[in-house]
Amino acid sequence: MSVKPIGYANASFALDLQARDCPPLQFVRELTVNGLEAIVARRASLTPSPVTDQVVWRHFHELGDGVVAKLCCIDTGTGMTADELERYIGRMASSGKTQAADANYGMGAKVAGAAFSPAGLTYLS
Repeated sequence: MSVKPIGYANASFALDLQARDCPPLQFVRELTVNGLEAIVARRASLTPSPVTDQVVWRHFHELGDGVVAKLCCIDTGTGMTADELERYIGRMASSGKTQAADANYGMGAKVAGAAFSPAGLTYLS
């Protein structure tokens, strides 16, 4: 008998169910902490920052079929490669950090952000 990984028949429905448990501003906490952790990781790698270390929130206007205004979280952390973005952001329960029941789930910002962003999330690095 072969072993096959479990998947989702309806991933967006599962995400919506998980997001129901998030307080309205949980995404702010998740993205701010992720930014701070990325700054700590960059400092540990001895990569100098071109600016003062910071996590900044502002408006971002995404171009496409129309201009969509979004809230944007910018940090001076390590950043991610295209492969890392796909691996960590494009998959639920995926993280570049240690995962455990008492540590990182790899779902915080994705779930909390999706719950309160009808225009979707955009990650740039």
